Amino acid sequence: MIELTAGQTRAAPARAPEPLARVQDFLNSVHVERGTDELADPAAATRFLAGEMGPDTRRRLDDGWVISKSDVDRLLGVRAALRALIRVGTGETERAEAARTLSETAQSVPVALRVDPDGRLQVVPAGTDCDWFIGQLMTSIQQAQGAGTWERLKICRADACAWVFYDTSRNHSATWCAMGVCGNRQKVTRHRERRRQSRSDEPLTGQD
Repeated sequence: MIELTAGQTRAAPARAPEPLARVQDFLNSVHVERGTDELADPAAATRFLAGEMGPDTRRRLDDGWVISKSDVDRLLGVRAALRALIRVGTGETERAEAARTLSETAQSVPVALRVDPDGRLQVVPAGTDCDWFIGQLMTSIQQAQGAGTWERLKICRADACAWVFYDTSRNHSATWCAMGVCGNRQKVTRHRERRRQSRSDEPLTGQD
């Protein structure tokens, strides 16, 4: 369940398969509808990463990773760039800037090649602390792109929601995280806008 405002909840949208699910959780660290941000400051980011980003991240924090303001700034930049890339309607300039941000980040994050017991090559994060965490995000995305699941990660087109969901539709056509909530709400909003426009277009009658 997703908490909206006090006393209001709704079912959580479809969750991506691992390891993409961790990326989805990271992107949903900002809650537009509730007006909160889990990465607002080092203390909030520490709580979020320890509670939501899996045992490996929690272990890094337990082993001495103290999240700094600089770390928070890096995480916010990566999150904003990734959200821009998966959002329908992102302009070319914003998309190019997001790709540039991720490219610069990727070049600064050390990774390594590892061979699994079956002889398959894997790209794994090789840095420490924030470098390691961002590397984990990047390698998870690379795996998802190879598996064809990255394209199914989307942002709900309801502006008041903007929740990141996993599109499980057969033809990759979903636009709302929950049709029964965001889709219907958007339809009502558009209907009201059309009615207001229709009324404003009606000719004014003269007065005697």
